[in-house]
Amino acid sequence: MVNSNNDVIFTTTIDGSFITPTKSISIGGNFDALIAGVTKQGDWDWLDVTDSNGYEVGQDLAINSSDIVVASGGFGNNGITKGSTTINPVGGWDVMLWAFDPSNKKDADGDGVPDVTDNCPTVSNPSQANTDMDAQGDDCDSDDDNDGLTDNAPDDCPRNGQFNWTSTQDFANPSNSTDFDKDGCHDDLEDNDNDNDNVEDADDNCPYTSYQPPRPTWVSNSTTDIDGDGCRDSDEDENDDGDAFDDANDDCPTTPGDSTLGQTGCIDTDGDGWADSLDDCPIEAGNSTLGGKNACLDQDGDGWADVDDAFTLDPTQWDDTDNDGYGDNSEGTNPDDCIDESGSSTIDRLGCVDTDGDGYSDADDTWSTENGADAFPEDDTQWSDFDEDGFGDNYGNDTWTDRNPSWPGEYHPDVLPHQQDACPTFAGTSWKNDMYGCPDADGDGWYDKYDAFINDPTQHSDADGDGFGDNESGFQPDACIDVAGTSTIDRFGCPDTDGDGYSDPDPDSNYLPANGADAFYEEPTQWADRDGDGFGDNPEGLNADDCPDIRDYSSIDRIGCDDTDGDGYSDPD
Repeated sequence: MVNSNNDVIFTTTIDGSFITPTKSISIGGNFDALIAGVTKQGDWDWLDVTDSNGYEVGQDLAINSSDIVVASGGFGNNGITKGSTTINPVGGWDVMLWAFDPSNKKDADGDGVPDVTDNCPTVSNPSQANTDMDAQGDDCDSDDDNDGLTDNAPDDCPRNGQFNWTSTQDFANPSNSTDFDKDGCHDDLEDNDNDNDNVEDADDNCPYTSYQPPRPTWVSNSTTDIDGDGCRDSDEDENDDGDAFDDANDDCPTTPGDSTLGQTGCIDTDGDGWADSLDDCPIEAGNSTLGGKNACLDQDGDGWADVDDAFTLDPTQWDDTDNDGYGDNSEGTNPDDCIDESGSSTIDRLGCVDTDGDGYSDADDTWSTENGADAFPEDDTQWSDFDEDGFGDNYGNDTWTDRNPSWPGEYHPDVLPHQQDACPTFAGTSWKNDMYGCPDADGDGWYDKYDAFINDPTQHSDADGDGFGDNESGFQPDACIDVAGTSTIDRFGCPDTDGDGYSDPDPDSNYLPANGADAFYEEPTQWADRDGDGFGDNPEGLNADDCPDIRDYSSIDRIGCDDTDGDGYSDPD
């Protein structure tokens, strides 16, 4: 089909790419309807396709008097969208009519944008970028951002930034400039280095370093700007090395440093304030002043460097002649009481010999147990002996809960029974029943408090409390240990009902009158009956037996004699 300009317009169906010597196009789905324009000179002018995911075919064309073209054909399986119009098939396939103005298809620069809408119709500008929003796109605009500087001025910020502003310089008041360094970048909104000295404004102490127009030429480097602060050393920077000291007060003005002692503003590697040139320990911070070492580590601040200080964390001590950990300074912390003799004592004295390691020093010519020295230098569980009886005051019996809290000594689980003084405030020699060191008047080993016979070394216990000892080999041993008694003649300490000194008979133990028991245990005047006739042998007692060796029962003229006829009268002798 030929239009009024003698251009040829045709349609067809393609299932892939359509390529000409100057243009090409590809389908969007399965089959696309293609329309194309060829100039009367035979040049390919434009190409277009239906660009759908379905199936479209081009079959015929019609052109009206205004050169408006209508392409006809069919489509199916999916809809077609062109511009703001979308059509969808009702059944399997439907008729398609596509009307368009071929002039809107022309693209002289081949950038995919029709000439009628192309902001650079003769220069390819496919993105249609137009920074300053004027009639010309960036690819054909000599001043893309319209800042007064052409893009090749050069303008360092020609696109995608600030636009429609004017680049200005104000040397009298640089902060009023919009583009102090004339680089085409807006100082306030897009330029990070307003004076173009290679130091960004955020780090530049002199963001408007002066220059001779048209553009700055001075650049910060290690020679012109030692501290890199953006200020020109030759005429602008009053502190060239950028340390805390102005050049006028800096002993090392071209070398940054923070020393304040010895020299100001010089290198202080260890940060202790002293310039390295006067620091005996330049790589280790310190404040020592004594012993020929300046500015070395002195943790306790006593003036002595740690390498010479025996007590690095104690400002009151520094020397330790005997190397026992206690300082020689008598006015310092934990002073050594035996400077020339190494020792480990910690309680009565510090740093003296402590053989058993219990903290108490051994006694010597100048220090006795009365001063506090160890009364038991070879026993680490004992050290004091308040009553000086040879038994230590510490105790190991954890059942002594009623022990007087004011007594000397303390609980020590390792103290053995024979080492603990049960009476630490009273000297004593007791040693029995785990009661060591208590008063023992009779020397039998028993503590007087628990000795029922404190003056009898052969007796100590009296189970029934009758005054006779339980020790059968001792003095006056109790024959009836578990029963209190007052008998004193045949046996000691057994029941004596009539109190005549003879014990009552005890059938349970087979102790009877024949063995010496009281034959009359309820009659205090009689106790023996040799002939067993019931009349006592004591002639002065009640119903005394007149014939103690004859067993009979006369009771009138005589008692206990032969009475053959039983009439109460004794037979004649």
